[in-house]
Amino acid sequence: MSDKFCAFILTHGRPDRISTLDALRRGGYTGEVRIIIDNEDETAEEYRRRYGGMVVMFDKAAAAAWVDAGDNSSDTRAVVFARNVVFDIAEQLGFKYFLQLDDDYRYFAYVFDEDRVYRFHTITNLDAVFAATLAFYKSALGMHYLIATALAVETAILHNFWWHERWTWVERSRRSPGVRPSCPP
Repeated sequence: MSDKFCAFILTHGRPDRISTLDALRRGGYTGEVRIIIDNEDETAEEYRRRYGGMVVMFDKAAAAAWVDAGDNSSDTRAVVFARNVVFDIAEQLGFKYFLQLDDDYRYFAYVFDEDRVYRFHTITNLDAVFAATLAFYKSALGMHYLIATALAVETAILHNFWWHERWTWVERSRRSPGVRPSCPP
């Protein structure tokens, strides 16, 4: 993996339950990882004890001052602040490319079906998957790295939506034609 690439794991209050780190390693990822926590996390010392220099802390109140959380309350119990400050953290740490992950991934896999038969395969070469995806966005499309990063995140969101439409909620859509399966009535 490129030394300018990092996987950021966003977490709060769960230093003993960061399954994503193990999933990355089992998946063949050998690159840089940082554990992103906020300064309101009461378990910060436990994160530091377990993960040492991988832990990066940000000021949640400062982030809340400029991040639009999408609601009118002052409640800051949302990952949206970490998702936004990661761009600045990456720049400060010298990472040009990065991936944002939640702390509860158990594995990286792909699925497909043949006549609605579920097939599950774990991925064991994440370095190659991440490198190929990044190379595609950078060179094949000739994009600036910030645009490529944003598009990669959006691609992941749309990919998940697509699978929910075609797998998770397919029975619901058959029962209620015309109703979006991901938005139950």
